[in-house]
Amino acid sequence: MSVRLDGTVVQDIPITECAKIIRKELKKAFPDMAFSVRSHSYSMGCHVSVHWEDGPTCESVDQKISWISGRTFDGMDDSTHYHDTEWNGRKVHFAGSSPSTSRTVTKYKEKRALAEGLLESMCVVETTPHGYKMFGNQYLSNLADRVVYQQDYVKGESMTETIERVVF
Repeated sequence: MSVRLDGTVVQDIPITECAKIIRKELKKAFPDMAFSVRSHSYSMGCHVSVHWEDGPTCESVDQKISWISGRTFDGMDDSTHYHDTEWNGRKVHFAGSSPSTSRTVTKYKEKRALAEGLLESMCVVETTPHGYKMFGNQYLSNLADRVVYQQDYVKGESMTETIERVVF
């Protein structure tokens, strides 16, 4: 427990407990998914990293767990801001910054080739003088990457549905 200058009593939640809370939140939101949740402590800081294969998008996972954070960084003025959170009816301070999330897509090369082929069939693609394929002002290869990483495997979204959601 900590007492702030204004007299507010705040319960400090260590980074290992933050990792446990994140595991519970992910299990509740994505019961059939396996996540690797690790806490990291180092000089002047700590954080939790979350990793998984296929499954939900990073954005979907971030929406479920980004609130478990006691620190944010403001790049505009190069400053770190510490904040408390209301959780389970009490004021708490979570150790660390927002959890970092990363997802591995299995069979990435095959999925990227499929995405690129579908994009070519669904979009007006132009070839630059240097041989790069473009859709509008975007390289087709970059767009295919985005489609593969934005595909939501939990919802059973098809590649075509992902292209319609991400591109159009």
